[in-house]
Amino acid sequence: GGAIQSHKDECKMADPATYAKKDNPPFLIFHGDADPWVPHCQSEHLQEKLSAAGAESTLYIIEGGQHGPSVMIAENYQKMVAFFKDKIR
Repeated sequence: GGAIQSHKDECKMADPATYAKKDNPPFLIFHGDADPWVPHCQSEHLQEKLSAAGAESTLYIIEGGQHGPSVMIAENYQKMVAFFKDKIR
């Protein structure tokens, strides 16, 4: 709890991008560009770090998507199912 500037070490430990490495499992990330709680730039940052580390990662930014609503829709569920079918063998 508290300002990010006062808790830099804790924030780094809580940032999943800190742990990006080549041998991470594949990532599938969905993020709405209208999310009122988590800015989509955070998912873009994670995607960039994973890619830079050589990990497999796919990011979908959903236009008009919020924090769940308009993101968790049938079309995206189909993408998730296809992702898992492809990755689990």
